[in-house]
Amino acid sequence: MKRRLIGKVAGYITYSVTTINKTYGDIPFVNPIGIVGDGTITYSSNNTTVATVNQNSGQVTIVKPGVATIVATVSDSTYYSYETKNITYTLNVAKAAGNVSEPPVSAAGQYTGSPQLLVTAGYGTGTM
Repeated sequence: MKRRLIGKVAGYITYSVTTINKTYGDIPFVNPIGIVGDGTITYSSNNTTVATVNQNSGQVTIVKPGVATIVATVSDSTYYSYETKNITYTLNVAKAAGNVSEPPVSAAGQYTGSPQLLVTAGYGTGTM
């Protein structure tokens, strides 16, 4: 007796979080996908100047402040067919908080009778 496949089972993918807010300097992250089926998923970013994404794992690396749309694309498999092939979420990357100071003013070579630094550096707080 021969068996015959009549049709494919409906599969789907979803992001439970469709907007993510991050700050420049945050560590790489993954927004998990819910999936029914065994289709192959690939990932991309519409704005790689703001965020890059590993096409196989979906791990996002922040490049600079701004907005990017991260896209997950699923392909049909032997047994599953996906009506929705692409899902997205919006990534908003804010500037890092922090303050940068001006370096202290040097006596610029004026002899005071005491040792002094001729070059001084400022300092900062936060992620640079």
